[in-house]
Amino acid sequence: LPGVEAVGTISSVPLTGKWTFNERPNIVGQPVPEADRPTLAATFVAFDYFQAMGIPLIDGRFFRDSELNDDGYGRIVMLNEAAAKILFPGRSAVGGRFTVGSNPDRVLEVVGVVKDTRDVRLEDKPQPRFYWQYAFGGAQVVVRAQTPVAVLMPMLREAVTQTDARVRI
Repeated sequence: LPGVEAVGTISSVPLTGKWTFNERPNIVGQPVPEADRPTLAATFVAFDYFQAMGIPLIDGRFFRDSELNDDGYGRIVMLNEAAAKILFPGRSAVGGRFTVGSNPDRVLEVVGVVKDTRDVRLEDKPQPRFYWQYAFGGAQVVVRAQTPVAVLMPMLREAVTQTDARVRI
């Protein structure tokens, strides 16, 4: 659409507190009992989420759409600065690998680190967080555009309706 610079999806936009979860990552090659692992907040994002939200890349690169698997879950993640310092202290987190949950075969690789954001409340410190590339199921769409909102919203509604009239806006 005219003036649209970036579009992404997220399981729950910041400051809503919905659809986020916590995980205890296990660094590949460094087994640690689950109780001793750090807790990271986790969020599903896809496409140009970071660019749409204006979240700067600190190290590495952003996601590529071609990296999504057929089941929707990518095998790559982005960390925020706080999570990178906890999981990979004293070195670049890019290329680091870890697992979460009960599936030790699903190894997640860090491809980038983004600036910390306040996702729960503005007065709280940023949480250590990882962003898991996931593009299917319920998601909220974020758009960065030069076009004024009053002009853009009808165009966005029309584009979504033409794509799938069943989608609730």
